[in-house]
Amino acid sequence: KKGEKTGGAKQGSPSTSGLSPIVVKYLSHAAKAARGATIRCAPYLLEIIKQSLSWRVDSISRRKENKCNEDGKSSSEGITTKLVKLDENVLAALEKLITMLTDASIDSRNFDSFEFRKISIDVNDAVVRFLRDLFSVLEVTSVHKLILVYFSRFVIKEGKHWHDRDSKSTGLRCSWETTKLRLNAVTLFVRFPEFMKVNIPLMDSWKAWPDGSSVGSTRHFFTVALDKINDLGLSEFSASEGPVRKEPLEIPKLKPHWLAELCTDICLSATGHAEQNIQY
Repeated sequence: KKGEKTGGAKQGSPSTSGLSPIVVKYLSHAAKAARGATIRCAPYLLEIIKQSLSWRVDSISRRKENKCNEDGKSSSEGITTKLVKLDENVLAALEKLITMLTDASIDSRNFDSFEFRKISIDVNDAVVRFLRDLFSVLEVTSVHKLILVYFSRFVIKEGKHWHDRDSKSTGLRCSWETTKLRLNAVTLFVRFPEFMKVNIPLMDSWKAWPDGSSVGSTRHFFTVALDKINDLGLSEFSASEGPVRKEPLEIPKLKPHWLAELCTDICLSATGHAEQNIQY
């Protein structure tokens, strides 16, 4: 019994941090639970933000409608809510929020547990749906920046806990799981009914087709058009598998076909993947 007591004392001896192993183990479990609870609440937070933005935009539109409604028209007529542009402070706050939630979703420690993996999938999907729904409230320029901030987190290593490895507890490959998360995002974006419209197609800027023109002018017209299309790619946002880029990624200005080009690049980069589920 004395030996058992001595052994128990050794087992409960303080660690290098000055805390007993029991306390260290308890704090470790508490930290994991807190991390899970924090990002698990993200879908609710995003829904509250979306509802708040929608209410404010609708409220401003109604206020303007009431001020302009001095010509005897009934206020019960349909009120068309115009898309708005966020000021720099609010946009910067949303960028930071999207960055934090995306980094938390692709944290490589999530894939050591099937429970946390499920949470990361749910949070990632919630972020994408939030960004997609913003098209109904904000101008394309604002949503464009937020979406590119989201996709940039999949290639930038800065600001996140990331190690590409095979998890010993689940057998999951971290980079493969983040690739699946990004493909899930692409699926949600391309199923958006207004997908073509928010891409601002290049042909919409053409005043007229070269009908009845000479062969030379027609050839020149489409040569210029193809050169413009070749410059619309966003390969830097889909080049790597996992966040390995050390340099910051500059968000480019809005271009025609921006989201279509990005989704296409991501899908093409996945066709040569080692895992068949990702290929198809």
